[in-house]
Amino acid sequence: MKLLIVFYIATVGVLGFSVQMAATNDILFFCSFGLFCMYSVFALFYSHTLKMLSTLIKLFRGRKYNIIRKREDAASFEISELYLGVLIVTLSIFLLPTIAIFYYYCFISIIISLMAL
Repeated sequence: MKLLIVFYIATVGVLGFSVQMAATNDILFFCSFGLFCMYSVFALFYSHTLKMLSTLIKLFRGRKYNIIRKREDAASFEISELYLGVLIVTLSIFLLPTIAIFYYYCFISIIISLMAL
């Protein structure tokens, strides 16, 4: 496989150095496309989990974000809303290390695969 990739890049090198670099970039992109998709999904999960945790921390502090004024305002929540917040925070905190490990694993895999090629 590596020999085929090297042969392809060398053949394209007849057209010039910039075309050879563009072909190398395309090959690296196609080789790591699956890892990039997994990384994008886990990055999205990780980002949403952190945003959800920050929102729930505001819930326990008795604050909420006012979209119209673009600031935090005081709010009073019912006890059932606080119980639901406790359940969601507990699940999020216990799932956060798993999501973070997958996120960092995909990121490191992309870096290592680019270094290997």
